[in-house]
Amino acid sequence: MARVNFADTEPAENEFFEEYDKYSGTLNCWLVLIFILRSFAPLCLAVQIAPFEFRESIEMYLKDFSTKHNGSHGFNLSLFKCHKEKHDNITEAASLHKRAVPECTLTELVLKMICFKAVGFCSGALIGGILSDIHGRRITCLSLSIIWNFCTWSLTMSPMEYMVEMFYIVTVMCCSAINVVTFVNFAEITSRKTRILSIFSISSYTIGDHFFHNLSRKITTWKYLQSFVASTMSIMIFACWYIPESPRWLLNKNKRKAAYEQLNDVSGLIYNINTPPHHEDPNLKKTFVPCEMFLFLYQRVLKDFVIFNLLVSISSLTYTSGKLKAILHYVHTDELEFLTTVAEGIGFLFFIPVYMFLGNRFGLFFVYMLLAIEVLLALLTYDFLQALYFNVFGMALGITTLSLIWFYILDVFPTFLRGTAVGCAFSIYGVATAGGVFLVNQVEKYKEFNYYLTIFVAALLGLSVLALPNTANKELPNFKLNR
Repeated sequence: MARVNFADTEPAENEFFEEYDKYSGTLNCWLVLIFILRSFAPLCLAVQIAPFEFRESIEMYLKDFSTKHNGSHGFNLSLFKCHKEKHDNITEAASLHKRAVPECTLTELVLKMICFKAVGFCSGALIGGILSDIHGRRITCLSLSIIWNFCTWSLTMSPMEYMVEMFYIVTVMCCSAINVVTFVNFAEITSRKTRILSIFSISSYTIGDHFFHNLSRKITTWKYLQSFVASTMSIMIFACWYIPESPRWLLNKNKRKAAYEQLNDVSGLIYNINTPPHHEDPNLKKTFVPCEMFLFLYQRVLKDFVIFNLLVSISSLTYTSGKLKAILHYVHTDELEFLTTVAEGIGFLFFIPVYMFLGNRFGLFFVYMLLAIEVLLALLTYDFLQALYFNVFGMALGITTLSLIWFYILDVFPTFLRGTAVGCAFSIYGVATAGGVFLVNQVEKYKEFNYYLTIFVAALLGLSVLALPNTANKELPNFKLNR
């Protein structure tokens, strides 16, 4: 094994990352494997959430637990027209469900589970981000993956409905946290040339959604379906164990020896490094790390933090309301899968030229301008097919802006606060997504003109991105937190 000598003194961080980026900055087999393992996190998140989002799996759950619902109002899972069609479709619903349960009554469960999902998704993303900043990316992911796997099997074996709901919240919380932390960790492992892969790893969520939808049509028993889901979650323990710790986090926490050992593992070489012992000033006042983190957030980057969360809210509402509006007005459940795939594919592909030619800040400005123009054209359009096209492009632009925002956050916030910032952004995404569900469910009361006007105003608010710093051609900030 070859040996490489640094200078006589300990190398500076920029010298360390010059060597590290030789291996993480090229598309080698190791980086491809890390990318695949990272992509399992959003895929497993989709599979974990999906059992209470598709008709087939919900019917299995109701049949297995003999769940009784006495209400008469709720969401219609496939068309969201429960309040309008509940009197006309009882006969049709009875023919579809052998238990002769009205569809409106059947799908009240969806509303409750959406609320549980929102609680787990939002809390998990924020808690995971904070823990990863304090204790490390890898140990946080590995610990949560074990809890996740245990709770998934407990959900499968639970004999009572309230236990299923409790474990469902915990499993969604764990997988949401792992999704956030692995996203940040992968971005910190890669160089600027290959960091764009972190965005495309999120697209595996769509694959997981489609995978479960097809799986729920083939497996017709709730316990068997959940057992298969729980068995696939076990791969996340291996993924969280194999993905290395972020070298930026290690250096930021003065864990130099561990960072240099990781460089040896990644490169396959042996770097001879003369690492002097690290001595802390005995007169240095000890403080609580979370207090320091949030004090820095309040004093230095509060404006950026608020703007980012505003942008995430706008983009999430745009994407979610566009998707649900398509369900309500244009397509049936079977066609929604194709429509969503097309919109998300366009959104992720459009991200590439926008980021390469305009960067994060001006790219977001450009896409929000396109969104405002698209909404204005939709206001003047009454043709059915053209309205559907505008809806697809609205969903695609929502995905593009979300991708740019999450990528932008990585460049603005320092290492000791990056996980918290990304976790908060994902939490806001969960809240805004749930808000979009309630917004579009009241579409009969919410006139078409007012709906598009709201999205147009939101797109104009997105122009506040110009108040954010320009991070073009800059590396991730890695300065340390001064006590």
